[in-house]
This record gives sequence, C-alpha cells and structure tokens, in this order.
Amino acid sequence: MQITHLTLQTHSLQAQYDFYVDTFGMQLLTADTAQFTVQAGATTLTFAESHGAATPNYHFAFNVPPAQFDDAILWITGRVPLVAHDTGDTQFSGSPVWDARMTYFYDPAGNIVEFIGRNRLHREVNTSFSSNSVMAISEIGLATTNVQLLVETLNRELTLPTFDGAGSDTFTAAGDDHGLFIVVHEGRTWFPTRGHQAVISPMQARIIGNRDTQFTSEDGQYQIDVVSSR
Repeated sequence: MQITHLTLQTHSLQAQYDFYVDTFGMQLLTADTAQFTVQAGATTLTFAESHGAATPNYHFAFNVPPAQFDDAILWITGRVPLVAHDTGDTQFSGSPVWDARMTYFYDPAGNIVEFIGRNRLHREVNTSFSSNSVMAISEIGLATTNVQLLVETLNRELTLPTFDGAGSDTFTAAGDDHGLFIVVHEGRTWFPTRGHQAVISPMQARIIGNRDTQFTSEDGQYQIDVVSSR
C-alpha cells in the first residue's frame, strides 16, 4: 500500500503553512485561503481549514531513507524540538516486525509527527538530508471506538493485511512498510508522549492498493479512495 494523498484539517492553517512551507521547506503545490498542499516525497499533503468546534489532531509519519536517519535527526532538531519519552530518549528502535528507527516532534497544530527510517526500504543516497529527502507519508493514525472492527473492515474491504498488533483492542497497524493505517482506541496515548491522546478527526486519503474501491467509516470521519496498481 502507498499513500499518494492525505488531507487533514486544522484550526491553525497559517501556522501550518509557515511550518511546512517555510520552516520545513516542502514544495508548495497549491494554496488559497481555505487550504494548501505540499509535496512530501511520493505523497501530496493537504491541510484544510476546519470549521468544526473540536480541534483536529493527528499522528502521521514520514518515511526517510534509513541511511540518512542520523542526518535527519540533526536536520529536524535544528527546526523543532524532539519529543522525549519518560526515559529521556528521543530516538527509538522498533521491534523486528518494524525493523526501523523513529523520532517524533510536534507541528504547530499539535499533531504528533514522526520521522521513520525503515531498514527494509534501503535507498542509496549521495546528497545531504533536506525536506526533499522525505520518501512519502507512510502512516496515518485512525482513532476509533472499536479497533478490531475497523481493522477487520480494512482487511476485508481494502484487502489490507494486518502488519502488527493482530487481535488487539487498543493498537493494530494495517498495511505494509510503504503505507500503514495505525488503528488505535480513541483516547489511547500516542507514543512517546506523556498524554497526547488519540482523537477521531476527519481524514481523507488516496492510496494505491489491489483494486479500485472506496471506503467511508460509519461515522463519516474517514474517507479512503483506493486506486489499483494493476
């Protein structure tokens, strides 16, 4: 699975623009008073102005070349503080299932954003790390009141395999190294924060999958368009 487009909502549109375009240096594709879109490797990322009362909040991850992970750490810490775990650590290694290194930071809207270098996606690089080094958005968190039901639906309707956390009531990842839906129970604390809880927020995604189809969650918050790679 590959996430080719992601639309997220925000109450902080200008601050998000300033961060992702000016501070982060991502290529601006389109912008108006209601939204803007930047290029994040193989993914286009749109932030749209939210008119709802609740504050939208998300967790998503950028794949970075594993060979550049240390350089990515230096690059991002020059722009925003990293999120520390209770142990004080700001860099983490995943289990063998993930085979990756991770670090996390907040954007101005309070989203918990991740850089992840997945060793199975090794890529030779001969340039310094920059925003152009981002490979794609590889994860988006989906909060829900019933983790197993949503995962079973993604397995069945989008033919997405379970990647990690099968059978869990609190955390399951569906997809593969290129793209994952991180399905968590509403209110679960996002790692490595002390109290950043997952909330249900509107999300639209376009992914490359096994067949052309569309999916909308029962509450209408999550909309996923699937385009076949065949």
